[in-house]
Amino acid sequence: MLRTTTRTSSPSRLISTSINPPHTTNGKITTTLRQQNHQKQQILPVPASIDSLKNEKIVQNPSRIKRNWIQFKNVDDTMLNFRFMSYNVLAHTNVEKHPNLYPSSFKQLVDWKYRSEWLLKDIKLHDSDIICLQEVDANHYLEFYQPKFNRLGYTSIFNKRLEKVNNDGVALFVKTSLFRIIDYEFLHYRNIGNFDRDNVGLIAILEIPSTSRRVCVANTHLLFNPRRQDIRFDQFQCLARRMKRMVEKHEAELGQNIPVVFAGDLNSHPSSILHQFITRGYTTMPDHQQRDITHDFDFQCTHSPYHNNHGVRYVSSLNYNEAIFVDYIFFGGLRRRREETKSESGKTVEKNAVKTMNLDLVRLLEPVCTVQRSCNWLVPGIAMPSDHIPLVVDFSVEA
Repeated sequence: MLRTTTRTSSPSRLISTSINPPHTTNGKITTTLRQQNHQKQQILPVPASIDSLKNEKIVQNPSRIKRNWIQFKNVDDTMLNFRFMSYNVLAHTNVEKHPNLYPSSFKQLVDWKYRSEWLLKDIKLHDSDIICLQEVDANHYLEFYQPKFNRLGYTSIFNKRLEKVNNDGVALFVKTSLFRIIDYEFLHYRNIGNFDRDNVGLIAILEIPSTSRRVCVANTHLLFNPRRQDIRFDQFQCLARRMKRMVEKHEAELGQNIPVVFAGDLNSHPSSILHQFITRGYTTMPDHQQRDITHDFDFQCTHSPYHNNHGVRYVSSLNYNEAIFVDYIFFGGLRRRREETKSESGKTVEKNAVKTMNLDLVRLLEPVCTVQRSCNWLVPGIAMPSDHIPLVVDFSVEA
């Protein structure tokens, strides 16, 4: 049975607000810091010891990885431009439960005291307007993330997994200078398809106060077990149904479509059937029933085709024995419903049932390539503060 928590307009106690938002003017992103951050980042040398890190200005490049910006279109000042990040920050409870998966030459770098500082600098560096985090420890959300980002001008919501042995969840942070959260729903994927797995997601409707435009944002972390693709399918279908219900509700209120950005750690490769299902909208499940299944969204993935111009494969998650791509940002919206009407000449014509508001991908921060991965990387550690990298993209939508 799916367990959900829904709130409308009135934020829960896990939502905090700030009256001191940084770096925006009249809903438009200021460009000075952004232009500085767009410059090419260089790989830093590996320090000889933990002591040498204490005096190093890691704020300039906390991830220590070369990442360039890829431009798709010019910035249009008549549009609302916003930056979106998705980041699996690696729950510290997982580091403690599975120390064999996270070896480090410098054990101090695995400690939360050091890693939290690197994570904060890594996230602040990109100055995102919307941030989706996965694997956020509940106590760290309340004691670290929420107060830190409150002071930076963000409001936030957090959905924790239910089982006591799982202390982490997913979180959404939104700059109050640009958006406000007017509706949200927490999802706990339980007893779906006769399987009981403690994974979570959240869906939120963000409104631009100056124009009343709205955007739907979803954040999730699907089951890890590589053998249980069927469960991940059920979890995504559950999320898609709930997204559809919430989007349709707000589209009916506004009379215009609601763009959707869906992000998270899906624990699925780009070649997986789940990824194909999300981007195509349909598939045939390779089970004994050969089920044909569909969903109601048109989604594109920001990082497809998952390799650079030289054909070198992108990765979003690294550890000491593998480098894979499992984190995604999808964008689009509901497949447009169409209605028939009679023209003056008496001919039947089709028109959109709601006004279309396009969400455009402006640029993205290039992910790590397989050739950048060094056998000396032990993560979290010298290379980066998590075993995943942050995915960062810029979108534009009609203001």
